Amino acid sequence: MPDQSARRTRLFALTPAGALPQSPFAMHSFVTAAVPVEQVGGLPREWQGAMDLCQDSRAVAEVAARLGLPLTTVIGMLTELAARGLVHHQPPMTENQAADVTLLRRIKHGLQAL
Repeated sequence: MPDQSARRTRLFALTPAGALPQSPFAMHSFVTAAVPVEQVGGLPREWQGAMDLCQDSRAVAEVAARLGLPLTTVIGMLTELAARGLVHHQPPMTENQAADVTLLRRIKHGLQAL
């Protein structure tokens, strides 16, 4: 008989039943927790893990990688967390912003200051 503690949650159980709203998240979007994970009770373990990772702003792809879950599953979880007001979403840069040399220089200087 398999060890019950080692069973993984089925991925469809991590997202709410029914259709999700159109997700604003892309793999290179940034997400930040709106509240500390300690203030939120009753969330599934994987949702708590995502909230914990998002205490610092992270890319959606990084959250998925660190949780070891498929990107689409994590996007579904983050969409629901955002609908509940638990995470903030920062959309990826547009093509115009990415081509903005001034912005790229500010990013470069910010990284060099680290």
